[in-house]
Amino acid sequence: MEFIGNIASLLAILLFRRRSDEYEPLSRRWMIAGFVSMIPYLWAYDRDWHALKSSIRRRGIATMGWSAIQQFILPENESVKYSFSIGMLVGGIVYRLWYGVLQPHPIIDNE
Repeated sequence: MEFIGNIASLLAILLFRRRSDEYEPLSRRWMIAGFVSMIPYLWAYDRDWHALKSSIRRRGIATMGWSAIQQFILPENESVKYSFSIGMLVGGIVYRLWYGVLQPHPIIDNE
């Protein structure tokens, strides 16, 4: 379900950008940064690292923390924010394509 949601979100962002009056070019550097930032989060989530998957509280804290870091790191530029978001979505799509479609999800060993 997450895989399909990421694809739909990516298409919506690209369609919205195409129809926008202020069309600035995307930043390849920030797209790569978004892509790279998503992989460790999904890896940790799938393996329930520090109860990230099983604890709603920890997942919420991690999400809020990551959002705060993004606010601090990303410049106040719409093109950069779009680029980073697109990179994150593509990172999620590639990760879920590999783990979930082509390969099984990682197994959590609770022993």
